[in-house]
Amino acid sequence: MAAPDDDLSTAVLSATIQEELHVFPVPAHDELFVALHGARGAITCSIMDSSGRSVQRAALGGPFGSINIAQLAPGLYTLMCADGEHAARAVRFVVD
Repeated sequence: MAAPDDDLSTAVLSATIQEELHVFPVPAHDELFVALHGARGAITCSIMDSSGRSVQRAALGGPFGSINIAQLAPGLYTLMCADGEHAARAVRFVVD
């Protein structure tokens, strides 16, 4: 039988908050719901079309909210959001 490993440590040295960007429903129609988990306070978002051109900007009062996308043509888009403290997060979504 092997001796116990006295050097094994189970302590947590640091905790980092992971920001995760989620959108729904996909495909979207008139409204896109946004959740930037781990964000603090207001977030700013930018929607880009498939060529990378910014087609809409939105400011949300908190890490959860919705964006009116009724004017967007059907297609593939990228949503990029940031809270000012952390790096921006991006996710793709489809408008039907």
